[in-house]
Amino acid sequence: MKVVYLLLGFFFVFLGVLGAILPVMPSTVFFIIASYFFARSSKRFHSLLLSIPYVGRQIEFWEKHKAVPRRIKNLAVISSATGILISSLIFAIFGKFLASFIILLVGVPIFLAVLKLRVYGD
Repeated sequence: MKVVYLLLGFFFVFLGVLGAILPVMPSTVFFIIASYFFARSSKRFHSLLLSIPYVGRQIEFWEKHKAVPRRIKNLAVISSATGILISSLIFAIFGKFLASFIILLVGVPIFLAVLKLRVYGD
């Protein structure tokens, strides 16, 4: 099971890096999920993830409070909603309806997960 968790950890790190580049996906959420899997499979990679300056602080905050700061949640909600809507609209305008549908199919559940995140202090 450790190998599966390790692979899932790398997969979510990949999504986190992608999320840092693309406005469609919030990266912090994916790094937190990667941390969950690394904590159960490799202390070395978990520590490495925690050592990343900005990401590490957010993961530690999540692990301690099981919540995210309001500013992070607001940023994730706005950026993911904007990215999903703009991307799917652009693909639809150019007649790429399948790509638009896939963006919505993947993006809406991610957006809903971000909306459900607890905010620290509330």
